[in-house]
Amino acid sequence: MSAGGGPPEWTARHFDGRTARPHAARVRLDASGLMVVSESGASRLWRFDELRITRGDRRDEPVQIELSGEPVEAVIVEDRGFLTALRLALPPGARVKGAGGMRLTLGVVLGLALALGLMMVLAWRWGIPALAKVAAGHVPVEWESRIGRAVVDELAPSVLRVTDPAVTDPVEAIHARIAGDGTAGAPGSRVLVARLPIVNAFAAPGGTVVVTTRLIQALGGAEELAAVLAHEVAHVALRHPVEGLMTRLSSGALLALIAGDGSALSQAMQVAGELGALSHSRAEEAEADQAAAKLLADAGVSPRALARALDSMGRGGPKGLGASFLSTHPAPAERRAQIERLAARARVRDAEPVLDPEAWSRLLAAVQRAGEP
Repeated sequence: MSAGGGPPEWTARHFDGRTARPHAARVRLDASGLMVVSESGASRLWRFDELRITRGDRRDEPVQIELSGEPVEAVIVEDRGFLTALRLALPPGARVKGAGGMRLTLGVVLGLALALGLMMVLAWRWGIPALAKVAAGHVPVEWESRIGRAVVDELAPSVLRVTDPAVTDPVEAIHARIAGDGTAGAPGSRVLVARLPIVNAFAAPGGTVVVTTRLIQALGGAEELAAVLAHEVAHVALRHPVEGLMTRLSSGALLALIAGDGSALSQAMQVAGELGALSHSRAEEAEADQAAAKLLADAGVSPRALARALDSMGRGGPKGLGASFLSTHPAPAERRAQIERLAARARVRDAEPVLDPEAWSRLLAAVQRAGEP
């Protein structure tokens, strides 16, 4: 806290609800509400009746205040004296909502007790991953989409996204052939291409699949690109991205999501912005390969393209962001063997080639023109 000659101020982190990165800020209190001052000196008043306290009940945690509206903004103040000052600054009759404004009725108490019992049983028997799977099923679609946008903005910001139709049109056409109209189990899935100097593809919560320009250049043909997209669409359909995010939340936030407390969304947004990777477990990669094999067969592409894509990406150069498709879990040899078994059982539908050789060459040339950052 800084005092000086004017009203006391507290240093804070400001989350604007549009990007995942926090911004340094200062906050001070006046008769009308909370004044939030940015690094540039610009200030905005958050009125008391628009505020909600979502963290700060415990002595070991900072104070988090959210602003009602869209997008959800939040400030986090480490100095817990701020919470005391906030409560003292409230005018008579005014109040700030806490924990989503939840009233502790008998029904709520019983519901929380039941959820807590469920959490303890799951943690004892299967641990946090099982609890995360339950919580993922309680994340509203609009929340998941917002979290996904935060992830994509962090890992593939708009300035690095390719907009040339010579690149985006064929990639989107391949994605549409794989994902179809959403009946594949991944409604809302979309694809974008990013100029990143790594060989990778990943799926974010909410269904956005990102492929890098280096990935496209590393692959041996359109069927291999279809295989990578099928693998990532499969992760979306299986809800692996949002479940992975849930495993990084605290057990308290997971329980809050299960109980329907929306305040846990802000913590999810912070975790989304701090993720350095979207890696998956051995079991999840195997599940995605199995689902991708069916997507490919239904689209008229041999699942053996999955194995070829693995080989091409292994030779393609530096990997990063967890290398979602190219993973060391399971080991490449074991994974290739599993893919071959899946391909042997698949019934591949007759279909036109994904792209003819000339169209693939044009795509590679357009990707080359797009360049790298």
